[in-house]
Amino acid sequence: VVIKMITLGQGKTAGMERLERLAAALSDRPDPCFPAILDSGFTTDGSAFLVLEHLEGRGFESLAGGRGQRALNLVGQVIDGLETLAGRGVFHGSLSPDNLLVIRPQADGVKTFGLGTAFFRTPEAAAADAQNARYRAPEELGPAPAGTALPDEERWRSDLYSLALTACRVLGAEVTFADTPTPKVAIPTVLSFELKEPDALRQLLEGALRQSPKDRPTLHQARNSLRRAQGLPPLAEKPARPPAPSPAPPLPAAVEPPPPAIEETRPAFFPPEAASGNAPGAGLDAIDLPPLAPAATLAPVETAVPPVSEDSDAGLLSFDDDLLGDLPPAAPPAVAAPGRAMPTAPRTGGTGGTGPVPTAPSAPAAPDAKAPWLARLRRPVPLAAAAGGLLVLLLGVWWLAGQGSPPPVVAAPVHPAAPAPPPPPPPGVRLATAKSYMAQGQEHEALAVLRTLTPADQGTLPPPDAAALRALQATLTQNAPARVANDLAAGLKSRDVVLLHGAVEDAAPLPPTALLPSAQGDLAKARPVAELYDRAVAADRQGQAAEVLGRFGEIAKLLQSGRDASVRDPSGLRDRAAGKLETEADALLRDARYDEAIAHLEPLSRTWPDRPGLKSRLADIRAQEKAEHSVQSAITEATAAEKLKKPDEGLAALRRIKPTAHLETPYNEVKQRLETLLAQYDNSPPTVELRDGYLLDYSRGTPVNLSFRVRDDYKVTSVKIYARPGGGGKMQEMQYVKDGFSYTVAITPAFHQNETVDFYVVATDPSGHETFLGTRDKPMQLKRKKGFRET
Repeated sequence: VVIKMITLGQGKTAGMERLERLAAALSDRPDPCFPAILDSGFTTDGSAFLVLEHLEGRGFESLAGGRGQRALNLVGQVIDGLETLAGRGVFHGSLSPDNLLVIRPQADGVKTFGLGTAFFRTPEAAAADAQNARYRAPEELGPAPAGTALPDEERWRSDLYSLALTACRVLGAEVTFADTPTPKVAIPTVLSFELKEPDALRQLLEGALRQSPKDRPTLHQARNSLRRAQGLPPLAEKPARPPAPSPAPPLPAAVEPPPPAIEETRPAFFPPEAASGNAPGAGLDAIDLPPLAPAATLAPVETAVPPVSEDSDAGLLSFDDDLLGDLPPAAPPAVAAPGRAMPTAPRTGGTGGTGPVPTAPSAPAAPDAKAPWLARLRRPVPLAAAAGGLLVLLLGVWWLAGQGSPPPVVAAPVHPAAPAPPPPPPPGVRLATAKSYMAQGQEHEALAVLRTLTPADQGTLPPPDAAALRALQATLTQNAPARVANDLAAGLKSRDVVLLHGAVEDAAPLPPTALLPSAQGDLAKARPVAELYDRAVAADRQGQAAEVLGRFGEIAKLLQSGRDASVRDPSGLRDRAAGKLETEADALLRDARYDEAIAHLEPLSRTWPDRPGLKSRLADIRAQEKAEHSVQSAITEATAAEKLKKPDEGLAALRRIKPTAHLETPYNEVKQRLETLLAQYDNSPPTVELRDGYLLDYSRGTPVNLSFRVRDDYKVTSVKIYARPGGGGKMQEMQYVKDGFSYTVAITPAFHQNETVDFYVVATDPSGHETFLGTRDKPMQLKRKKGFRET
């Protein structure tokens, strides 16, 4: 831990109250932007102390010169933290780059330090602290005129000023403080390329640095301006948090609270079948299935209620529709007995095989026909859970009544009515379906169909069908020990979590002596797997993909055989969770948030390292990040060339790289500006001419110099001179000497061999304009002089 000692200065009483509020704010409800406060108090020698969690990281100023988006994301986190303090009537008062620590547990985060120091500091002491005084707001550097000092609940305005100066320091923004209420802020050009709306950031910084605290934006406005600059949608304003209730006064010893009256009524979230005794599976009692375990020992159905946040409008008894509504279309045909959890996918292996439950209008159906009516059965909520929730609600109402205030009226969430599920086939058709499954050895599917026959359904069967039903039940009961043993052995061998989960469910109603010792050992191994699988299913219902993968990681360790830690999941639960994380990582990648995309895939890398395509995905993210840096460097170089009026050099820098999708827009904008500028400077092609005094003839056996003048309205990119002797053969590029606008080439006797020399010159400018003096097909000619004796 870290122990911080604070000397108590003037305003001791007010400072002590502030410190207590701060400790309450960050110990009861820790904020991710601040270190957790583990303890606090005051010593006898005139000091205050805070005990903080120990953290490691880098200073905020270490981000200077890097990607601006990364720094702005952390600034947004600090704004959230300041809002947490402001909600408790506390301020920071010492924000500066030195008090912001960049940490990376999974993705970039920031922790704000320097807490509590400003609570006991006088304005004179604040001005004398030269190291951090430059980041403090003007109102914090001297005594405020009477009646103008900011109250504690509004001193977040001063914190916002300090945060804006800190951001300018790290982002490289230039701040000009003139004799005006609002300073001027210049955003670096490179940073403007990263932002969707650079002006939104500039206006935010200028507004936060206004001299008058009342003229500065609110924290909510600052957050949304920052998001608008980054191209993100605005956030709704957070509702004010009510103060924490004071503890209930103790009751007199002689007075005991009256027991809460519990009205005997069926909870609204129970399906009608549960109240009437016609819940799915109740009909199994009539076909002599082994008795179920008592309610207290039954495996709980997945009815975990998501926690209700403080800002939520949900009521105390609002349940997710997924807990009670229709199962998804991909749900298996297996139907649980009352109070037992139902598997979320068909089981494979063992004696039962797999396949959907068939149905037919009037005759026994083939086993491959579909039965959507089975997939839409509802799970009843255990009565113990319902009664417990009702009791907690009544106790809460009684406690609030004791405080003299009525309980809040919470409106239950309104959910759209789900479409009525299609009615199941007649009982006789379902019985025929079960018999068809049994004939093919698919006992799991047969049992699932029989569990849908309620006592009322069984009562409508004619005597022959009733006798057939009892015979099927007897066969299933007789085969249950062997079926469970086979499923356990097959599930452990193939590491099939769905098969093991179903075997554990089927073993629940069997007496311990029904299984052989070897099967009992397999059952002991399978039970923790089934429990972890139930937790994974619950996490999947709440959209917690990382939690699902964590549970499967634990399952893989339990089922690991040697170096093989693979797990078979026919339900596709783990694959869906991995796909969800990969999709979210792709969205981060599109926004060039590479470190966050890597961190988002960390649970997948840790729990499923051999996931197909994961290694290549991670490599692609790093490759795109590297390419992003190259493109950003090229854009910076091109922008600098634009300022120096050298558009051709800027375009050359851009041509060396291919823009990434994230930087394609700023890349094209810079390229367009450079091309426009180059067109203004380089409108005409170069000119090429033979310099005066240089003739196109020579004397026998003498060397010859040819010199050309090449000029352009902007600049000449290249000049090439080609020549060949004897009027035939291949043109050769000649070396020349450049002197200003002159390009001189020497033709030696060894080259011209006293013959006519063909040559031509081509000059190019940055715009690609070409000018020829002669051509390859119609070259210029250098001829030997002939005397009177030569013919």
